[in-house]
Amino acid sequence: MKRICTKCIVAALILSMGITAGIPAYAAQPQTTTATEQAAQLSLEETASQYFENYPSDKHVVSAEQLLNRVEEGESFCLLDIRSAEDYAKGHIQGAVNIPYGVDVADALEIIPNDQPVLVYCYSGQTASQTVALLRLAGKDAYNVSGGFTGISKQEKAKQLTVKTETALPEGNYPVDPQLKQAIREYYELAAQSGKFNMSAEQVKKEAAEGKIYLVDIRSENDYLKSRISFAKENIPFGKGMQTALANLPKDRKIVFQCYSGQTASQTVAIARMMGLDAYNLSGGMGAKGGSGWLGAGYHVVKYSTQQFLNAKVDRYFKNLPGNKNQLSAAAFLAAVEDKEDAVILDIRSAEDYAKGHIQGAINVPYGMDVAASLEKISSDKTVYVYCYSGQTASQTALLLNLAGKKALNVSGGFNNGISKQEAAEKWMTTEPASFDDKTYAVDADIKAAVENYYKQVEKAEYAKNNISPKQLKQLMESGEEVFIADLRSEEDYSKGHIEGAVSLPYGKGMQEKFDILPTDQTIYVYCYSGQTASQTMAALRLKGYTVYNLSGGMGAEGGSGWLGAGYEVTAR
Repeated sequence: MKRICTKCIVAALILSMGITAGIPAYAAQPQTTTATEQAAQLSLEETASQYFENYPSDKHVVSAEQLLNRVEEGESFCLLDIRSAEDYAKGHIQGAVNIPYGVDVADALEIIPNDQPVLVYCYSGQTASQTVALLRLAGKDAYNVSGGFTGISKQEKAKQLTVKTETALPEGNYPVDPQLKQAIREYYELAAQSGKFNMSAEQVKKEAAEGKIYLVDIRSENDYLKSRISFAKENIPFGKGMQTALANLPKDRKIVFQCYSGQTASQTVAIARMMGLDAYNLSGGMGAKGGSGWLGAGYHVVKYSTQQFLNAKVDRYFKNLPGNKNQLSAAAFLAAVEDKEDAVILDIRSAEDYAKGHIQGAINVPYGMDVAASLEKISSDKTVYVYCYSGQTASQTALLLNLAGKKALNVSGGFNNGISKQEAAEKWMTTEPASFDDKTYAVDADIKAAVENYYKQVEKAEYAKNNISPKQLKQLMESGEEVFIADLRSEEDYSKGHIEGAVSLPYGKGMQEKFDILPTDQTIYVYCYSGQTASQTMAALRLKGYTVYNLSGGMGAEGGSGWLGAGYEVTAR
């Protein structure tokens, strides 16, 4: 059947124009719409796409244990059991109201409360995940009970809180936009004909071989890069911000989402379908051997070595490098301090220099093994500002922190060349030390080991902190030794003048595609303008197994630092 544009997809969902039973809403033919109808189309599409904009870390999920504790303590909330009426009658959690998965949920939208939490359980957590997403679009504060009734029944408290007494929803009227209500009803009508939008591992394998599906792995980036189903076309980590990537998925293919157990993928399916995608869930997700999902079916996954994983992490870093290059000016940093932004500030200078004076709230984590030892203390939720003396070691550190899952930014120019030169700095100087709170943040074991190894190698490096001085590089060049130098400045600046023999490798988004010009069997020396972006690149390349040093101060300027500051010549040849 011919596919149509997003607006027409949403028109079908909202207006149900020309849709017959058994014809997918997303496959409806285009309709002529009024301005009011077009606004409604966009409204539903925007509502669905905004679902992940401010997505919380709890993923709208509560554990079976949390549910039972709340029931036991008599907390006020609405509990929905969306299993069949027959299974509900055999036994359910005390206080649960039975609204079987399907159109019954759509029909009950206006009596499901908006003014208290709504906890939903099914059999395994998968159809409840879909339902939670739809309830949230309808304005409910809904949560999926992880593992469903299967998970609940394994809890020690479950038996005493399982009853056969039927519970009904109290009287209430909670209006829901009629177009949204109709779209949700159509979702469930189609689900009844499509296996609740769940596909077995066997079905997925068969249709993949026939070229009928586009598999998207929504597990974490780290897990995807370590092992995955061979035909997983894309990795879109589940969570906040994923709507942008969802909007770019092909609309002319069946999209199958795969997570760990099928629960977050089910939630994604519901939203993706409201965005016009022909979406399905790989039932059981990746699963486990001897259990459910892909692995439970005994199917193969591609596994990657630790070095391959690190290589892929670095490549992804540059593939997705933001416009700010994970740096900000000293002025912007001090403005954030002025605004009392809820962020983490790391001063990676020596303990002695930190004690003499630092920016208020900055925590001292001296460059080196102390950074590796602090990885699990550094927030993964907040922006992390890092400053050193000149910006060079902070650039290395910011790169490593970003690979470890932090949102790290290097303060350009560091304390000496950036912060201290700002008039606003004096106001925020203090000698009062700051420290981490008690909260910890999980860090991938392979990345943690790589960061530890990086700083161990720094201690053994031929040049301090992996920085080579202009004089040292000049001496190497004059010694007759073969030297490989990469200029990371723009091609335009390279053409105006560069160090003799240097190759051009402009720093920026996508530069990983040119890493193949770098030799693996000799030492590489990289330079930029000031030494900061080259430091970041040097750290990344070292993780990939290259032997690399940064030219301290970069190209610099006459009368200043770096190559030109040392009085050395450049060539335009």
